[in-house]
Amino acid sequence: MARPIDAATLAALNGSRTGDQITVWAWYGGRLAVPDPLQVSAWSMDWDDSRGYQTMNLTVQDPTGQLAPWLLEDPLGSGGAQLQVMYRVGGAGTVNLGWYRITDSDPAEEWAAYTVSEAGTVTPGTPVVPGAFLRLAPMGATISLGGSDLARVVANDRFIAPESPQRYLGGTPTVLSEIRRLLQDRVPVVVDAGVVDTNVNTTLVYQQQGDRWAAVQDLAKRLGAAVRMNGDGQCEVY
Repeated sequence: MARPIDAATLAALNGSRTGDQITVWAWYGGRLAVPDPLQVSAWSMDWDDSRGYQTMNLTVQDPTGQLAPWLLEDPLGSGGAQLQVMYRVGGAGTVNLGWYRITDSDPAEEWAAYTVSEAGTVTPGTPVVPGAFLRLAPMGATISLGGSDLARVVANDRFIAPESPQRYLGGTPTVLSEIRRLLQDRVPVVVDAGVVDTNVNTTLVYQQQGDRWAAVQDLAKRLGAAVRMNGDGQCEVY
């Protein structure tokens, strides 16, 4: 994983420092799902060599108990929520690590039981007696999250029917125009300097239910290049 980093931040990484911090924002539907950064107590990252995308695991502390997911569309649910992850280097700058789609969410919640009398008095831990009723109050949660970068989202968006390269603006399709077409409305595409485009054969066929990300990887290889998701959630051809 390569990420742009300025000279001062690189020097800080190679030296002695304090104050490093990971910052994670939760997004859903293109908007912030939680107004403040998540309280992350542990995290790790890995790389799936076989499919070419990065994975991340986080442990989130939720003191209010309001973030524990029950529905797919909840802020930390697995129905489309995304995490924007940044690494703040103590005494220097910030490195964008990337955008990750939540794939697994496992909350461990704590609740307190109260009996409330008709007079409105509250006595925790007592049995329910006539004239009173039971109320549960959230006492916080610890939420284990698993996620993958947006390449996995592309991989899961398989071809619903066989496809072949299509002409771009009436011209001959090229490798880069085809990569952009396959990723259109999914992730943005950026191309590093030095990558030289070439035409692509229109007899090429992407098989039905084929892996879209694997097709993009194969196209990049035709240029002697490769693809990866960068820290801004873009597909980078390099």
